[in-house]
Amino acid sequence: MKILQLVKKFPNPPKDGESIAVLSSSRGYAELGCEVTLLSMNTKKHFADVSLFPEGISHYKNVITSFLDNSISPVKAFFNLFKKTSYNIERFDDDAFRQKLIKLLSENKFDVIQLESLYMAPYIDILRTKSEAIIVMRSHNHEYEIWKNLSESNTNPLLKWYYNLCSKRLYNYELNQFDKYDLLLPISHTDYSKYIDIGYHGDILLSPVGIDIAKYEVSLSKLNPSIKLGYIGSLDWKPNIEGLKWFFNTIWKPLADTFENLEFHLAGRNPDPSLKEIKYKNVVYHGEVSSAKNFLENLDIIVVPLLSGSGIRIKILESMAMGKVVLSTKKGFEGISISNGVEGFIFESFEEFEKQIKSLLQDPNKLIEVSEKAKNFILNNFEFKKLAEKNIEAFNSFLNK
Repeated sequence: MKILQLVKKFPNPPKDGESIAVLSSSRGYAELGCEVTLLSMNTKKHFADVSLFPEGISHYKNVITSFLDNSISPVKAFFNLFKKTSYNIERFDDDAFRQKLIKLLSENKFDVIQLESLYMAPYIDILRTKSEAIIVMRSHNHEYEIWKNLSESNTNPLLKWYYNLCSKRLYNYELNQFDKYDLLLPISHTDYSKYIDIGYHGDILLSPVGIDIAKYEVSLSKLNPSIKLGYIGSLDWKPNIEGLKWFFNTIWKPLADTFENLEFHLAGRNPDPSLKEIKYKNVVYHGEVSSAKNFLENLDIIVVPLLSGSGIRIKILESMAMGKVVLSTKKGFEGISISNGVEGFIFESFEEFEKQIKSLLQDPNKLIEVSEKAKNFILNNFEFKKLAEKNIEAFNSFLNK
């Protein structure tokens, strides 16, 4: 089976959840005998030197990139207000990428074309005219919902209005794409249900992020005298900024005064200026780290304070695969159906967070118990080859019609 993967951001090295999802699915396909080609935008904001870390993309038969400067333009954003189209989508509609896609389709015959996110939808018309492949939409999240949540949580009237406009236009755009692809692959149970609720009636298959458990072998946690909590993620993504600011202001500030031996370690690239200004007690900012795995391995407890967003938090999956105890909100655990207090802990307030920290400090064996159950949970539900095999079975059912 020949598969073409269209991606809006070059996924190697995998520094964020979307990149990990892209590479884990393609590697799963390749290891099961498929021939996979990658056509990826290489954006100015997240530009990557394709020649570096070749082992990360060695499973692809062919890798093609197209540079795109899709930086936000205040002028273009302003004039877009007088249209009915989504400025979010417009930023990824690029002629150079389109021409490379046309050339690739003229020289190759693919069985399956997998679009990684709604931002690849502007190219569906070309795929229909230039290829007979089945078109698969891999949905990493509900894009409109991210902006809706940001609108609801923002206190600035102008930003509130603009975020709501972005949400409505993304929502309408997504609805208009429903009949254009053959198969929809939502990344979580929650997103699957939401697609049904908003009117998707086509073929659909749950396709979570696959995790290669062998890559996350570490020693199980034991609490040290100085207990290290921490978070790693994209620090320029609005839901992450919002959640971290809420956590530091509402939870960490009083917690650090109560528990002198707690430290919080923060890592990630492109930090928002407001996060750089955080000067709370026992908070250490590491910037962008060379190895997310090494950073996580040195922590006792992983904290993911998410209030908005959609999709699935891959850093939670990675942390659990390493046998780390994760404390997160209900929103953070969306799509990861843990039992609270068994494979991880859910908190929505200072009181709940404090209670969970106290329980781990008072009973160190609890940390080991939750660590083991977290790792087994990932093994049983998110093993990358098993998930890729299910997708291939679905692809074959279309190809054999």
